[in-house]
Amino acid sequence: MGIPGNSYYDNIGKVRNHGYEFTIGGDVVATKDLKWRADLNFSTVSNEVTSLYGGDDIIDNYTIIREGESYRSLYGYDYYGVNTTNGNPIWTQADGTLVQFDTFGAYDYAVYDPANPSDVSQASSLDADDRKVLGSSIPTWYGGLNNTVTYKNFDLNVFFRFSGGNKIMNASRQGSLMNMDFSNNGVEVLGRWQSAEVPGDGMTPKIGYGDDDALFNNGYTDSHFVEDGSYIKLANLSLGYTFPKNLISKIDLSKVRLYIQAQNMFTLTNYSGLDPETSTRTGVDWDGLPQQKVFSLGANITF
Repeated sequence: MGIPGNSYYDNIGKVRNHGYEFTIGGDVVATKDLKWRADLNFSTVSNEVTSLYGGDDIIDNYTIIREGESYRSLYGYDYYGVNTTNGNPIWTQADGTLVQFDTFGAYDYAVYDPANPSDVSQASSLDADDRKVLGSSIPTWYGGLNNTVTYKNFDLNVFFRFSGGNKIMNASRQGSLMNMDFSNNGVEVLGRWQSAEVPGDGMTPKIGYGDDDALFNNGYTDSHFVEDGSYIKLANLSLGYTFPKNLISKIDLSKVRLYIQAQNMFTLTNYSGLDPETSTRTGVDWDGLPQQKVFSLGANITF
């Protein structure tokens, strides 16, 4: 029909967002020389795909767009843990049964029976139909706390941002730090299963050269690498000094303020990646760069 690539973009669905916003602020301390004002805002959001053309799911390697779920929810394999008898990784299939990757055995996958963990004689499988929704990639709450303190001619601003309720697929940890090419592995590999007497951390299986695609479902979302994306960040810290007017008026200036400022000083989070705010695609962190720390020194001069 003359359309480049024989395809075009169109609106094929509907998304509903709703939530609540709360704001509170005021003077915590107010004296002649010292003032401290604090302002807090907190918002919630619930995101839901309400309809899709034809009702068909839209699925890629990491996420799903499905009616009744949040937009691009993480979608992948449900990791169960490690078979402490032989070190094989175990997943929960769609029907609730357990399957293990038989790392050096006769079958690629075998049934896992907790009552007989050493038995790998029953062949099984793990395929795309076993994937499930593993969490929202969109934060469900966020906000900020701003503090402004003035003491005589000095002023201090401390601003925190926070966000949470979302999950992050740490593909950096999966593909870069747990590769089975034995190149530049992360310290997590030290917790691997080595023997029944040295079972490791219970989450890192027996390793095998070139087996990362099967051991970790490399290239796909796996709950082994899905982490909490909640954080609180010191986004801004600044300290300033405003010269008294009786000094600067002699040089025909109405205001001179010197300041030092720092941004993104630190982040409190349980996320093991470089920065929970960084993602190279929705909900997925694949070697993303963290937000940079910025330090600055400046002056505000008014004539």
